[in-house]
Amino acid sequence: MAHWLKSLGTVSGLTVASRLLGFGRDMVLASTLGTGPIAVGFMLAFRLSNQLRAFLAEGAFTTAFQPIDAAMADASAEARRFRAEVLGWLWLGNAVLLAAALLAPGPILSVVAPGYGPADPVHAIAQDLLRITFPYLACLSTMAFLGARLATRGRFAAMALAPSLMNLCLIAGLLMANGSDRAGHVAAVAVLVSGLAQVGLVWWSCRRHGIAIAAPRLGASPATRRFFAALWPAALSAGALQLAVFIDTMLASLLPAGTLGHLYYADRLYQLPIGILSVAMGTVLLPEVASRIARGDSRGQGRIMLQALALCTAVGLPAALAMALFGGDAIALLFQRGSFTAADTQATALILSGYAIGVVPALLVRPLSVGFQGRGDTGTPMRLLLVALVANLVCKAATLTTLGAFGLALGTSVGLLVYCALLAYFAVRRGHFG
Repeated sequence: MAHWLKSLGTVSGLTVASRLLGFGRDMVLASTLGTGPIAVGFMLAFRLSNQLRAFLAEGAFTTAFQPIDAAMADASAEARRFRAEVLGWLWLGNAVLLAAALLAPGPILSVVAPGYGPADPVHAIAQDLLRITFPYLACLSTMAFLGARLATRGRFAAMALAPSLMNLCLIAGLLMANGSDRAGHVAAVAVLVSGLAQVGLVWWSCRRHGIAIAAPRLGASPATRRFFAALWPAALSAGALQLAVFIDTMLASLLPAGTLGHLYYADRLYQLPIGILSVAMGTVLLPEVASRIARGDSRGQGRIMLQALALCTAVGLPAALAMALFGGDAIALLFQRGSFTAADTQATALILSGYAIGVVPALLVRPLSVGFQGRGDTGTPMRLLLVALVANLVCKAATLTTLGAFGLALGTSVGLLVYCALLAYFAVRRGHFG
């Protein structure tokens, strides 16, 4: 078996464990909070931190950092300076965002979820919870840096295991707070505690594998300038994806009460195959592809890409059919208890059927985009994603009033289909498959 497939198996296996714990977490969350104001306030605060994480940390940062890091001699002075400067700028960016969230959570929430005005109880709850959860972003940003260093050395286990700590912390917090009117606040504290635990795990793994972490500093070495040149297109790409999610949140806040909760639980099932395979594949595939391209092994890189696409299709098709045909049964089994009613199950299942259309393209997008990113080309995926985002938004605007939340899910799937088709077309034209 190819080395990258062995690593993929390790990451995917640990991700499966994390996802199973995640469903346990969501079962407890649904039973404890349901889809009422406390649940919506918590979901808004937690979702905002996670969306910014995908924008600032995992997506854009890793895409820009790993190809440069992989091409450097590990112990060189240039490499040490580059890593210290990148960590310094990463922490500075997080400090600015944290200050904004602590000082002005109300205006931020008014932009993200305009349907919940200052007089709505959701608004006040979400403000309190956002102040508690937002430092979680700094934890995950630091973890992204440490994880990228581990990935360059072919070490993936700690990063794949870390999300399980978050799920365990949140389950424990919710169980302790069950029946309390402060359950949302306890859940928010559990999120922050889990962030500190995850950073500790990945830091320990770096120490165990002899990976030195230089003290952060601000500077602009040539490698750091190359990093920022690659970061901005990658950040815009990640930002376009997160903008689509933000718009979903904004539009859902204008729909009937409980819609945001229904979207959350449908998204959890939709993200299962994506989280297990696509995220794991991105973790393993990018350093492998970047390394082969740096060595001039275009044939080997092309073979890896084709294997990845075949694997995504083989997993995605049955997963999409299962969501479309049996989504309601799965939602009832997982979530329908306590505060989560049969009506909630029906509404969530309808949204999931719209998401199911986009499962296969969502999986294929990751290996297709890695083919560009491994070559240091973050501009092409960004431009193609902007086209797909327009298709996404046009579909949602056309269907929101008639299809409601199902139209939001359908628009997401249409955007992914367009993005996947464009990436595949340009990948073939540029010879990414050897």
